Amino acid sequence: MTRHLLLLHAGLLFFILLLSACITNGLPSAFYGTWTVVDHKEPGISAMNQNEINSWMGKKIHYSKIKAFLPSESCQFPVYKSESMTIQEFQSEFHFTPASLGYTGQIIEIINISCKNEVWIVPGSMLIWLEKEKLFMIWDGVFFHLQKQ
Repeated sequence: MTRHLLLLHAGLLFFILLLSACITNGLPSAFYGTWTVVDHKEPGISAMNQNEINSWMGKKIHYSKIKAFLPSESCQFPVYKSESMTIQEFQSEFHFTPASLGYTGQIIEIINISCKNEVWIVPGSMLIWLEKEKLFMIWDGVFFHLQKQ
């Protein structure tokens, strides 16, 4: 009887982990897929030199409901959390205008990715979703433009 109870608990834990991997807080389906770093913007002081910035060009990043593949590592159970910001909030937070990224809308979505429900601070875990096909990754003060493949 104890073995069956242990198997039941293990199955329930697996099911909960699987459900948490699918939490996306309403991200558009266009978000999921493979993205390539194609350009960058530097609003001010960056922790990266030009050679480091250039080394990101062409790198691929993949986001799915069950796995995130980033240039530096991957996550088996990503949790995507999206929050909306106004233009003013964005400028206050990032000291950069969305217009500098080619965006003229009023609402910006910030997507933070955690891994296995823990904070995950790696390149590609914080994103700016401006509109369909317009995604930016923020890392070390550089806004990297990602293009959907």
